[in-house]
Amino acid sequence: MRAIFQLNRHRYRQRVSQLLLIFILTAASIGTAFYVGNQPTVLGRLAVVGEIALPDHSPFRFTAVAEAPTKTELMMGKFDGYLSVTSTGDVQIVTPKKQELAKELSQWLTGKSQLEEEQPIMPKVIGFMMMFLLMGSLQLTALVGEDKEQHQLQRLLVSPMTLGRYLVTQCLSSFLLLYLTTMCLFLLICTVFQQELGTSIATYSWLIALICGLGVSFGTFMMSLFNTSDTANMMASASLVLTTILSGSFGTVGDQHSWFTTFSRLFPQKSILALATASQGEFSLYVTHLSHVILCISLFLLVGAFVLGRQLKT
Repeated sequence: MRAIFQLNRHRYRQRVSQLLLIFILTAASIGTAFYVGNQPTVLGRLAVVGEIALPDHSPFRFTAVAEAPTKTELMMGKFDGYLSVTSTGDVQIVTPKKQELAKELSQWLTGKSQLEEEQPIMPKVIGFMMMFLLMGSLQLTALVGEDKEQHQLQRLLVSPMTLGRYLVTQCLSSFLLLYLTTMCLFLLICTVFQQELGTSIATYSWLIALICGLGVSFGTFMMSLFNTSDTANMMASASLVLTTILSGSFGTVGDQHSWFTTFSRLFPQKSILALATASQGEFSLYVTHLSHVILCISLFLLVGAFVLGRQLKT
């Protein structure tokens, strides 16, 4: 195992520019994650026609206008709807595209809404960082694909090194480099810019460890499936981008009770986001979501090792 670590260290030195780019993007994602996380949640942008008394603090963004927006402006997304006063003095809500928004807005105006004006910062930060950490892990696990593509793996396995020890060493090497670098950058940015975390550093650390572990295991799995590392990297990148977005990493996708949302719960990214939310107090959700993520990581590694072993025997 020490020989693999030394070999990887030599190979990392040859990829200084690539690693530097990964670390710069990681630092940028952390900084942007805190910036986005500290921004107030805006559930909708609405125009206000006439004199309507509105509370000072609101999860909606209101803009006073002289005339009601046209249908074209509403369909183009300039506004999600508008408020106006009827002849009887009642407030009329017009939202042609989002009826759920009209319901929430009506409840909020009457004081019956259960919407939280201040959303926890941690799920936003973790959700934004997740995409960049998963993509960075693919670049590090590409060493497995290159060893396989260049037939270096067959030469290594002629020695006393077993396939299991090789994969453990490669995964551990990639995980430690990504995780330790991310945590150092995370602590540096938090210290220098005095960012509001919303919870402890320890909670962030083990969630980031889960993301790095998921990325490394999935990257290893994809490298074992394809003959070339470029093809594996392309397919893995597309899969990660799609599933991470659909998991709600950058915001809720679809109706909360739709079949699509139920299907997205199969993605481990969804469970990581649920863990970030559960850390705010719902501790009963830990076991289910944590088990789901660990199960996915284990399956990726086991299936990847099995496929790679079968390929080496043929």
